[in-house]
Amino acid sequence: MQEYIRKRVLEVCHYMLDTTATVRQTATVFGVSKSTIQTVLRIGVGLER
Repeated sequence: MQEYIRKRVLEVCHYMLDTTATVRQTATVFGVSKSTIQTVLRIGVGLER
């Protein structure tokens, strides 16, 4: 996994766990779409590469 992808996965996961934010709330904070957050989470759990 490329470093910038790994960093994004960790940032999003930490944010969601620390704040109990929803996917929609997280997308707003990071300035991306809900589908981007969902993809980042799938990468994080190893369902996509």
